Amino acid sequence: MIEVFILGDVYTTSNENRCKEDIIWLYKKFGEKSLENINGRFILCLIDRNKDTVYIVNDRYGSINFYYNIDDKGFLFSNKAEVMLNNIKSRIIDEESIKDYIKYGCLKNNRTLLKNVKRFQAASMVKITKKYIGIKQYWDWNIKKKENISFNESVEKLGELWIEAVRKTLNKHKKFNITVTGGLDSRAIVAAIDYLRLNHKINLSYTIGIKGCLEEKIARQVAEKAGFKYKFFEIDNKKYLQNCKKALKRSICALNGNFACINILDNEEIYKYPILSGTFGGEV
Repeated sequence: MIEVFILGDVYTTSNENRCKEDIIWLYKKFGEKSLENINGRFILCLIDRNKDTVYIVNDRYGSINFYYNIDDKGFLFSNKAEVMLNNIKSRIIDEESIKDYIKYGCLKNNRTLLKNVKRFQAASMVKITKKYIGIKQYWDWNIKKKENISFNESVEKLGELWIEAVRKTLNKHKKFNITVTGGLDSRAIVAAIDYLRLNHKINLSYTIGIKGCLEEKIARQVAEKAGFKYKFFEIDNKKYLQNCKKALKRSICALNGNFACINILDNEEIYKYPILSGTFGGEV
């Protein structure tokens, strides 16, 4: 017996309801190698009871935070920081992580703020059997330069791939909310949505920032051009500090202000639908 559980979205050309069945079929035919070629934004768990083996795999960009703790007594995996914090006996602060954050503004590799809790790196696969637990990286950037394509052709191809990626993403759900900023990432997503004439799939577009900032002005214009309902969420120090503790409880990945910003939006309308954001330009 083989079972599949998915947190997030797997992007396929088949019917959404067949997604798990397709993954099981591919696994039966090609084995664990098939799990390395799944496209999407996900944490996936495949349980092969015939071989007493469990696989946990994330997408190539590590889009969803996923934590783990492995010691002599066993292992613990979870996408929720609270679960990790509530189930480990000791919390050992990783001073090197704090130094990294101060120096780089982020945490490197698989570090969290705790020494005994690690974060899945992008493109990770865990294999669990009765005898061992192994973690490997199944994919990495390997961009081969194409000599037989012109600059204009490459730009055209990039545009086609971008449009197709946005189309696949939007096919997963009936409605989405979308963050719109002054940056290129979110504007490129909006442009693709408009090109595909799928504007009706956007329930709400919104921006978080300081009232009157340039980002708000640009985002508002972009949303209006696309015909999106738009809302601006003002952030100030009082709201920010009130939500820091709550935000950091949800993530031991990094001391990142974005988590506190998100927690200001205790708004049912925001979380009613999946959120498209231009974070890292890699969402779609």
